[in-house]
Amino acid sequence: LTDPQWNLAVNRLAACGLVAIHKPNSLQPSLDAHPLVREYFAKQLLEQNPEAWREGHLRLYGHLSGAVPASTPASTATLDEWMPLCRAVFHGCQAGIHQEVKDNVYMRYLRHRGAGVLVRQFGAVSLDLQLLANFFNKPWLAPVLGLDSEFRANVPGMAATRLGSLLRLDDAIHAVRKSVALCSRLPDKKHVALRARHYSELLLLMGEVKQAIKVAEEAVVWSDKSEDISEQIAERSVLAHALHQNGREREAEQRFKEAEVLQQKSGSGPSVLPTLWGFRYCDLLQARHRWAEVFDRTQRLLRYRGRADTFGLGILDKPLYKLAQANCLLNWPGGASPQKLAALSKLFTQAIDGIRSSGKLNLLPLALLGRAEFYLRDCSWDEADRDLAHAELLATGEGGRMRLYQTDILLLRAWSALARAKREEAREFYHEARKLVDKTGYHRRDQELAKLKHGLSYVASRSARSKASRHGTRLPRIP
Repeated sequence: LTDPQWNLAVNRLAACGLVAIHKPNSLQPSLDAHPLVREYFAKQLLEQNPEAWREGHLRLYGHLSGAVPASTPASTATLDEWMPLCRAVFHGCQAGIHQEVKDNVYMRYLRHRGAGVLVRQFGAVSLDLQLLANFFNKPWLAPVLGLDSEFRANVPGMAATRLGSLLRLDDAIHAVRKSVALCSRLPDKKHVALRARHYSELLLLMGEVKQAIKVAEEAVVWSDKSEDISEQIAERSVLAHALHQNGREREAEQRFKEAEVLQQKSGSGPSVLPTLWGFRYCDLLQARHRWAEVFDRTQRLLRYRGRADTFGLGILDKPLYKLAQANCLLNWPGGASPQKLAALSKLFTQAIDGIRSSGKLNLLPLALLGRAEFYLRDCSWDEADRDLAHAELLATGEGGRMRLYQTDILLLRAWSALARAKREEAREFYHEARKLVDKTGYHRRDQELAKLKHGLSYVASRSARSKASRHGTRLPRIP
């Protein structure tokens, strides 16, 4: 083609949206094909010349796998600096060298020391799930046969944690069950303990409290057999949290104390339980009105500076500690001064924004429910309704079915209706919440249901609006 003919052809293709013309300053224009065009020709190449397909991916893998972030330490690298290695995972797996990719790129750099740099530092949950998909013949149940037995057993569970964070709970449950079954055959029992723990957390998220406790107890047994102290800490923390949701506070605190003793014995990280385990322990302490202890713990954790890939502050940790402080301040006895209200508003907003940035959508309703109650205490009805609607969308949307959150939403809606003298509406919410508590085993809320029932009876006996209005009923904490 002559230059005019070439230019005419390119312009026609660009007008149809099949190619894009990039004209960077002071550089020659470059062309990029539409993704569907690339996909079509890639399929053609794979079918007609598979050797060329494999060689092309191998060369791209060889080029990209050497692009290790130059930042020192690597934990200070930006997400853009990690992207070449992420692309290397795709090209290497397309070339069929899954074990090489797993050993020398994914586990060596992207899951350095098991911490998961993409998720812990950047909240890139979806990106990490896309990378894990490359190790499956059929997501998320059939890992590639060429992988070592340990990774093949664990990779469905790794995917399950990401799926759970994205609220794809059906996929997550199937994947983690597969992983538990495969890991039970491995000689090192820390793997089955880890995956059983994840299984318990997913069951609890879906409102299967008694089953979650049973699986968590099994996970503790496996962790003790493994003699891996980090797993022993985690498994006891998960069991404690499940017991707390079942209303068994004393047993829960005992398990948290056991985990914290092991944490101190390990000599790794802070002297109190960190990260999500620490937040959940604070949740129990608040339920027992030990607010000063909660503040002391969260302040110590916020000041702690460890390695960023282990117990240093990850992208999720600080928002969780802020949320614990906000919940504590909301219920701490004392007046509601303008300074306290401003501090609460700031803490809740920081927690919500931080949890959203972490990619952990399964934890976002916690912060939304906390702020909704704050708004209800302040009689900011519209703002409270907005946060409750957002939490409900997450808890009941596609793949949701997070029934403990649904219960909390119903209870807050009941208190809100009672405070606005909508007694019949409040009664309906109460009965729905009562049914969910009985169905799920979420007996942590039994005491609050009793208070709400008393409030409904009191309003009915007085036939008065004022006792449940702006200056009436004090709303109890709904974590």
